[in-house]
Amino acid sequence: MSKLKYYYQQLAECERLRKEIEWLEADPDLKRDMDFKNELETLIEQHNKTPREVYNLLAGDVSASESKHGAVDKPRRRARPLVTYKNPHTGETISTRGGNEKTLNAWARQYGRDTVRGWAV
Repeated sequence: MSKLKYYYQQLAECERLRKEIEWLEADPDLKRDMDFKNELETLIEQHNKTPREVYNLLAGDVSASESKHGAVDKPRRRARPLVTYKNPHTGETISTRGGNEKTLNAWARQYGRDTVRGWAV
């Protein structure tokens, strides 16, 4: 495609978008929504609140607590349970919260992962 043809296509697209924007700007529903948004932003600014705080207030979210600095704390993941394994061959015990433990992995290589899982106390 020649650059000239591409240029005229882009001009036509701009004209189509300009007409669509004019149509949107004349829409009373959009005007009402824009006025509401502007008034809400002004109100939020006047009361030194964040949009997240306003949302939580309106949604009735009482679980979102604020920290000392005014930031909303993220809910923490539940900690993994502590699992203790006892090797019946050596009597050695280890406790871990995950499967990435050096001794546990060595046992799994030596005796098999399913066998070691059965050693959980």
